[in-house]
Amino acid sequence: MGTVALLATSVFSGAGVALAAGTFPDDDGQWYEADVEFGVTKGIWDKTQTKFRGADLILRAEAATTMVRVVDGLAGFTAPAKATFVDVPAVGSATEQWYSKYMEASASLGIITGDKTP
Repeated sequence: MGTVALLATSVFSGAGVALAAGTFPDDDGQWYEADVEFGVTKGIWDKTQTKFRGADLILRAEAATTMVRVVDGLAGFTAPAKATFVDVPAVGSATEQWYSKYMEASASLGIITGDKTP
């Protein structure tokens, strides 16, 4: 398992862009701050959140969301009628979650796979 910061630097390390700090107070001065700020400018991370949580373990839904946003994986994406993962509510269902479409897109793109399909 990796941390949120590790994913940020894996995706954007070496982007070579100087950015103003300050989106997330908990990443100020951290080794991954520039990569996080670059990701925010690209719409990868939600700047309305109050913390980045760089030291936290990353959740599967967060990893899927990040990677799908990086590759613009929702462009032209149509979710399947039936959920791919048993633990992720179907897109359009009454129990749909914020991450449902990202999990489905990540499965469609082959980014995240699993063995617990319905």
